[in-house]
Amino acid sequence: MRWCPGDGCDRAVRIESVERENYDVACDCSRGFCFKCMDECHRPADCETVRKWTKQNESEENNNKWLLSYTKPCPECGRKIEKNHGCNHITCRDPCKHKFCWLCLTPWKEAHYDCNRYEEDKSLTNTRKKLKRYYERWAANHKSREIAASNLKWAKDELISIVAENNQQLPRDGVELVIEAFELITVSRTALKWSYAYGYYMPWRANSAKLAFFLFLQGQAERVLETLHRCAERGVGKYSKTDFHLYEFRDFTDELRGLTELTRNHFGELVRAVENNLSKVTEIKKPVQNPPAPSKRRTR
Repeated sequence: MRWCPGDGCDRAVRIESVERENYDVACDCSRGFCFKCMDECHRPADCETVRKWTKQNESEENNNKWLLSYTKPCPECGRKIEKNHGCNHITCRDPCKHKFCWLCLTPWKEAHYDCNRYEEDKSLTNTRKKLKRYYERWAANHKSREIAASNLKWAKDELISIVAENNQQLPRDGVELVIEAFELITVSRTALKWSYAYGYYMPWRANSAKLAFFLFLQGQAERVLETLHRCAERGVGKYSKTDFHLYEFRDFTDELRGLTELTRNHFGELVRAVENNLSKVTEIKKPVQNPPAPSKRRTR
């Protein structure tokens, strides 16, 4: 039994067995934490990885704090932009309106979903550069998680009343689905951020098959999470007002339902693989080419 570390919470959390597959628990106050080390939930990284990661970044504390709230210049017009949304799809202000990826700064219309494939970057020649590169992705997901947590609170506190005021026929399960989506986004952002800490210390770095498999799973999970987060945030902007129709809200929740399930599956695969130390490395097959069209010649 341990006291909940949540601010102002006087509850305790008890587990039935100290032998568990993972130690992530949640108090009735909604505060999640690791029962073993009392830090925040950090799957798929283990407690030792979290301890090393925290200690290694203490010497870079000032720079790291800046990374959590820093700005970047727009790659098109050079204007300073601060990230204020959870997803990495950034749109510069008028009149530029340039769309780009926050992490790799490539135009959004181009392929940029391999932002996690930084292993091959030959510019990371020293430990500090390498640490900063990993920490940037850790920090970006940390901030995205905080934004998602704020949207989750809004969905719980305000969305139900907004929907009721707009149209009594709107299904309550649609509101519950929005809440479920933001709950999954906060959990997945936490898992994704700690997957970068795990990647920094991964003991099998020389194993090219495991490295490729890890980057593949991480990239797939990041891709579906970005899509889900972008979809959910569009809904926040649109349905925080009362001028929408029933069919619009249903279309939105239908899309959200599919993306939520897809994200849950991908992050389940990533977490299970990392916690098993990628022991079951499978071959990543190349996509099958379109089969040749069947011959129209008749045979006897």
